[in-house]
Amino acid sequence: MSAPAVPARTGLARFGRAVHLGLSWAGMLALLVLLVSTGLGVVGRYFHIQGVTWSFEMLSIMFLWIIAVGTVLAEVVGENVSVDGTSSDRGPFFRTYHALVLLLVSAALIRSGYAMLGRTGYMPTPVMRIPSWTMQGIVIFMGVGLGAIALLRLFRILR
Repeated sequence: MSAPAVPARTGLARFGRAVHLGLSWAGMLALLVLLVSTGLGVVGRYFHIQGVTWSFEMLSIMFLWIIAVGTVLAEVVGENVSVDGTSSDRGPFFRTYHALVLLLVSAALIRSGYAMLGRTGYMPTPVMRIPSWTMQGIVIFMGVGLGAIALLRLFRILR
């Protein structure tokens, strides 16, 4: 996946590229943890090794984080859900509409994630006993990430 095409003159562009690179590395690290957890779980089940049951819970957490990071990165480069024509080849009205819908979706994600964290964020997970916000924070992460993208698109359109 290539970094988004942004002129290198501004500090904001450098910051955007650094965030994109950081999210890419975080996604790769989550994928590596997912693969190791899957391998541990398979070996543990095959050889009847006790104590690796946590690996399947780790696998599910990492899978959700990979989806969230991938969604934000795909939206950054305009390839989310393979919707063609939602970027520069459409007029400003359609691009504004698309950015506003994305902003509404992100607001709903943030509101829903915040409510979910308020109710069950500190309940421990079943096996590893870590706080549930490690999984539920994904909803807020996606909302904030997609909302920032929508706001930047609106700013670029209206400028």
